[in-house]
Amino acid sequence: MSADALATLLRIRRNSLDDAQRAVADAMRRRQDMQERSEAEEARFAGEAAAALDLASGDEAVDAFARWLPVGRKAVEKARADEHEAAGELDRARVVLGLARAAYRSVELLIEERAREARLLQDRKAQQEMDEIGRRRDAC
Repeated sequence: MSADALATLLRIRRNSLDDAQRAVADAMRRRQDMQERSEAEEARFAGEAAAALDLASGDEAVDAFARWLPVGRKAVEKARADEHEAAGELDRARVVLGLARAAYRSVELLIEERAREARLLQDRKAQQEMDEIGRRRDAC
């Protein structure tokens, strides 16, 4: 693979790495949002339950809580499910980021190896030239 092709591949891998980093950041924000939403729903549920259990509240508060209870439970369950889904998306984004880092690094290593090989070849040619000059001098 030519040096130009490797440089192009490195740019492509860098773009993929940048995209993966952005995806992780987005997934982290989404997970944080879903976690906050879940906590808010749980706090709301606890508040409604406390209000219904308050001895100063009348039967109307208990009846209202009983009617609201299925709705409240569904909201908490949905918020928890959304949080769980967001956590899964974050895990997947982190895996993709790891793969993108590995792909980028592999191209970097290949470029470094090619450069090292080119230097060795150049050093060998220089040594051969010096050896040839030495042989000519000895022959004279």
